Amino acid sequence: GAQCSRCFFTTEKGFMGVGPSVAREGDLICVLFGGEVPYILRSIENGHYKMIGQCYTHGIMDGEVIRGAIQGQYRYEDFAI
Repeated sequence: GAQCSRCFFTTEKGFMGVGPSVAREGDLICVLFGGEVPYILRSIENGHYKMIGQCYTHGIMDGEVIRGAIQGQYRYEDFAI
């Protein structure tokens, strides 16, 4: 099915979503420039990150994160993947 190997999650800020079943506490949900959906990243070492996969996160799918960044709710950050 479409949800095979997927899991439900909630974030520290109260967002709910569905992502890869290998996602775990401490992973980051990021909206990457040029990406069509949010991605889950995991810190691995020396400031580098591993891409875990795409996710659906209610409340940040339709440009809300860009508006939030402009208002100071979110920050821009560079990631070495």
